[in-house]
Amino acid sequence: TIGIKSRFVDEVWGPPLEPDFRARTRYVATGVPIRSALRSLPQRSGAIARLGLNPSLQTLVATGGSQGARSINDAVIDLVKRDRVPEGWQIFALTGRSDYERVRAILPAARAYLEEMGDAYAVADLVLARAGASTLSELGALAKPSILVPYPYATQAHQAVNAARFASAGAAVVLGDDELQAGHLPTLLAQTVEAHRLQALGAGAARLAGADPSNAILARIDALTSRKKQAYQK
Repeated sequence: TIGIKSRFVDEVWGPPLEPDFRARTRYVATGVPIRSALRSLPQRSGAIARLGLNPSLQTLVATGGSQGARSINDAVIDLVKRDRVPEGWQIFALTGRSDYERVRAILPAARAYLEEMGDAYAVADLVLARAGASTLSELGALAKPSILVPYPYATQAHQAVNAARFASAGAAVVLGDDELQAGHLPTLLAQTVEAHRLQALGAGAARLAGADPSNAILARIDALTSRKKQAYQK
């Protein structure tokens, strides 16, 4: 869809994409800005208290985005029911409104939605999430290790491309949605929560953060407006 819409615009801005796609569009890789509130996270202790979590445990934050993700919610429920949450860890789940009551019946530390993600990221030692561009920009900017489950029906498989870029940089572990539904999360999670693995993934995510994308976008706006101004003056 980006390729089609790009015919009507001067440029398209976003995260790094495949070279072949960039060649076919007016695409400029600027990165995706994150909300300014996320650049200064609240204190972990306060966030733990507000979310009703145990301060002595590490936290896996599971989120499927604002609408939630049924397969991620199912996997969280399975972890709890089968007592497969790693020792020393707890789960905080953002379920989406439609699935909230079902998840909360098994996992009290669940919310349907958070208006601001600061508290969730402040407590997150590991994130289980889809691989949308905004989510990955936040994970990179905040240097959060993650297990990514790309949405399998995303247009042009762009979430799979996003996740592969993070995996190649050593910033995330990728688990297919079919693998998640087949029950592979507990084994992968047990491997990922090893301290050295978390540290390596966090460092990989930090390397992908780069400069603030807002500055790159503002620079592109200046360049385009200057170009158009010069064209009108001729």
